[in-house]
Amino acid sequence: MAISLSCPSCGGELNLHSYTPYVACTYCRHILVKVDEGYRDTNVVSEIAEDMSPFQIGSEGWFEGIHFGLIGRLRLAWEHGFWNEWYAYFDDGRFGWLAEAQGTLAILFEPKNPQVYRTILEDLQDHDQSFLLLGREVEISSVPFVVSDIKKAESIVVEGEMPRMSPLGTFFTAIDMMGPSGEIATAEFIPQPPARRAFVGRYVGFTDLRLSNLRELQGWPRR
Repeated sequence: MAISLSCPSCGGELNLHSYTPYVACTYCRHILVKVDEGYRDTNVVSEIAEDMSPFQIGSEGWFEGIHFGLIGRLRLAWEHGFWNEWYAYFDDGRFGWLAEAQGTLAILFEPKNPQVYRTILEDLQDHDQSFLLLGREVEISSVPFVVSDIKKAESIVVEGEMPRMSPLGTFFTAIDMMGPSGEIATAEFIPQPPARRAFVGRYVGFTDLRLSNLRELQGWPRR
């Protein structure tokens, strides 16, 4: 479903893939929120992400035989660097994320099973005591995951379409878990406004995704 609208801040023409709850205008960078059958300006302005990522909004690929396209991005920062989380739509109707961090890629989705969702978050609810969590085993859909990383991070850039608002400059706790065969799960605990999220997926290779419409970067082959 393609949706066309004019930004209420600058009048720029925006083309969306759905009535997503939040949109960062391509032109003025204002973040818009869905209201009734339209959008209003939140008067929050996102910075522009300057990095050497080969991805961009509009990049496309394939995952497990399903075509997907990137429609949004979160740029996140922590004390040792940055990473990107690209919001993606899939041709089978799903929405998910392509995580790009330190040269690795992973495709993740929010668990459909509410019990799986609750298990992840309840097992990790004492996240402020990271020394107790590192190395802990968390069973997700009969797969043993191990907590491998815990960090404080913040959203610094929003681009394109987003399923929810990630307050810029608000710190949250991110917890990564690894499975025995390339599986990955992550949990996020956001203090203000209070929110908890969980995602499950697996690591993927760059070439395995059969990517197209990438950014033109020096040293990267044109696709």
